[in-house]
Amino acid sequence: MPTVGWILEDAVERFWEGQPKRASVHVPSPVFVCKRCGKRLHSSENLRHHFSLEHPLELPTLYVHGEPLLRESVLRAPVKESDVEVLQCTRCEVQADGGGWQTLSLPAFRQQLTQPVNSTWNVRLIHERALDQAHTEEVYHIRFRIPDTPALNAVDKSFIQTLVLEELQHSDVKQFEAALPADAPSREYGGALGNYALGIILKERRSPPHAPIGFEEFAVKMRSALETLKYFNRPVALAACGSIRFNLNNFYECDITTAAELEIGLRFFGSLAMKGAAVTDEHELSGQGQSSRCAICPVDQVSHRLLSACNGLAGGGNLSLAELEALRQLTRGIGPVSEQDLVKIHVICAEGYLRLAQATDAVPHLRAIQFDPSFKNWAQHQLDNMTHYGS
Repeated sequence: MPTVGWILEDAVERFWEGQPKRASVHVPSPVFVCKRCGKRLHSSENLRHHFSLEHPLELPTLYVHGEPLLRESVLRAPVKESDVEVLQCTRCEVQADGGGWQTLSLPAFRQQLTQPVNSTWNVRLIHERALDQAHTEEVYHIRFRIPDTPALNAVDKSFIQTLVLEELQHSDVKQFEAALPADAPSREYGGALGNYALGIILKERRSPPHAPIGFEEFAVKMRSALETLKYFNRPVALAACGSIRFNLNNFYECDITTAAELEIGLRFFGSLAMKGAAVTDEHELSGQGQSSRCAICPVDQVSHRLLSACNGLAGGGNLSLAELEALRQLTRGIGPVSEQDLVKIHVICAEGYLRLAQATDAVPHLRAIQFDPSFKNWAQHQLDNMTHYGS
């Protein structure tokens, strides 16, 4: 029996040995294709390294009211779900008013962001990628200071009654601040209006300041006020913002409607600053805005004179030689005039003399502003025209 088995085994071996030999089959090595750029890699580990180096994970971003939110932000206007957009984010973590951290889905986060009016949030936006287990996060610190409409109306009414005066005093500001509501959102809004009024007092210098504060500190107070008031689409806030922009020579946001006199002044200077040439359509400057039925915002005396001059030049009008000379005297007086107002005086005088064909009188004013960041192109254009025509 064992001999038969042995013979059978040899026969099978001889059978297979007699068959034609087949070529070896090539087994290709695995290929991992990057779905972002199409590059072919030979291992999952190589693919993970490729993603980390060539396709770094984007940071998540939070948008509110169409603008990217800063890492340290204050929200002062009501927020709707449609105002909130979260990009490159898979989940959110929120800590409200020092409480525990809560994990939220994106829809839940958008919905809850519309609720607070006086709160402080720490927010972590997390972007995770399953392919290589990579993740990034961005942290936001958000203060909600959203006053209600009745409180804002009361603050505006108090501002008009207390601070819309021809000669503001420190005592007026103290009286206004003492009457502000207790809640933080309303107080911050009212505090910004108070800072604007204080800026006017520092600029006017009708009485010695209560502390050794420099004249140019008026601009610091006004910038601080603008940082808060710019979020409120209300007549008083818009007028104060327009006055601040006029005082600081910010003429590049003329789409914001404010009091008629301020808007005419802003558009007059903005047309020269942005076009770099004389106003092409003077009639665009007339009739802008609507005159207020009552005074809603105080302005300093120099700004008042400059706004009156802008109104005279609007619509292709002219200023008399006497009016232009009175403005020139402001640059020679003993009272302080801000560097921003000096620029505006030179612009008005240059434009006024040019319209009266008094090119010789316009030259000193043009040369005074030929290196100003806002008006250098316009001033140089006018000087070049005088040289070209032999003026």
